[in-house]
Amino acid sequence: MRREYCVHQWHSIVEQYSKLELTNYTDRLPVIGGIAEHYHKCGIRAGERYLAEFWSGSLVADLLWWANKVGRKRLGAEVAPSWSWASVTGGVQYLQVKSPLVEVLSVECQDADSGPFGRIGEWSLEDPHYGEFAGLETFALDDETGSACKDGQIIDAVAIAEEWDGRTMHLLLGERDRDAGKLERIGILFQVDIDDRRRDWRNNLFRESFEII
Repeated sequence: MRREYCVHQWHSIVEQYSKLELTNYTDRLPVIGGIAEHYHKCGIRAGERYLAEFWSGSLVADLLWWANKVGRKRLGAEVAPSWSWASVTGGVQYLQVKSPLVEVLSVECQDADSGPFGRIGEWSLEDPHYGEFAGLETFALDDETGSACKDGQIIDAVAIAEEWDGRTMHLLLGERDRDAGKLERIGILFQVDIDDRRRDWRNNLFRESFEII
């Protein structure tokens, strides 16, 4: 199958699965890992590594989900890390990437005792383009209660990709341990009507390495 179709198919599975009201949220990653293991055995995404619900061939696209359930909340780190769709209650949707705006230099995922298709350990994404807010119109917090946003907290918008309709998609990241370069995802933001001036600004953003936990 074409790679683009495989990515879209995986996202469709996650979108449908994330809507299910499981009794225990801790079961979400092991169950979706079972589907990924089936993919692996069937060679559907041959040559790719499965990295805790992400695939090595579509890391940027896999990051670009947004939660759409009314009353959604962030679950604890014992369920999933903040970059994961499994870290929020309710269903999610994926955005369609036209052009990635980040370069993933390395990815590491430390498997738990259950192996690569079960629970996970640590994960990091290094060296994306990094910049301040500008010309922004729409955003969605992962936690609708806003508990991830604190008074006086610095929130960073990381330009991740351009969508087919021309919007630039950003991850919103809040402080967890800024001195150590560790941030947590708190939402997603859309920059619309990108003109040449804004695109030049975006392309000249400085680069910084950090870890999303």
